[in-house]
Amino acid sequence: MKVSLLNIVVELKKCCNHPFLFESADYGYGGDRAFIDSSKLERMILSSGKLVILDKLLVRLQETNHQVLIFSQMVRMLDILAEYMSLRGFQFQRLDGSTKAELRHQAMEHFNAPGSDDFCFLLSTRAGGLGINLATADTVIIFDSDWNPLNDLQAMSRAHRIGQQDVVNICRFVTSKSVEEDFLERAKKKMNELSAIFKVANFYSAEDDGSFWSRWIKPEAAIDAEV
Repeated sequence: MKVSLLNIVVELKKCCNHPFLFESADYGYGGDRAFIDSSKLERMILSSGKLVILDKLLVRLQETNHQVLIFSQMVRMLDILAEYMSLRGFQFQRLDGSTKAELRHQAMEHFNAPGSDDFCFLLSTRAGGLGINLATADTVIIFDSDWNPLNDLQAMSRAHRIGQQDVVNICRFVTSKSVEEDFLERAKKKMNELSAIFKVANFYSAEDDGSFWSRWIKPEAAIDAEV
């Protein structure tokens, strides 16, 4: 049987995100009765190192009245995060490649509305990269990094738009000693190369004066949370 390297990497990235991405994984491990008897929310959280950290972070952010954008490459991971949000009682919006234009607009308006009760916005990295303005959010979480670091940068910029008055904190989750660490190192190398090009060419998008990109093009711009 031939298995492509890309498929292997995708499966490894699923392991880093959450075991529930694999069919039937949420029925328990090896007949562990304590795991089987625990609540759905508890199983969901304790099964993933990333979700353990995310849960602690979100509880604290909600207590201090922040609004959060959470990006993932995997639509199935967004499904898991949406279920987690519902079980936790967090108000949220969601946007991925299957979301119709009208519903996208409604979700953004509801999230950005003054006094909105929406705490989180779940987005797929690529679908949430273009034509999206969520400047009311002040925290961005990259749950899993894109193959192309520029897509992550574009996703980060959704909260760093004209009208943003607060400091935007960005966290990137990376599972230590995994395939994600290797991809992060490759991304940093690419960003160093791009940083040198930007300095020489002074090339920025038309929507800003380059200050955003000159700041966030640096690989150390995001806070990497190892799990």
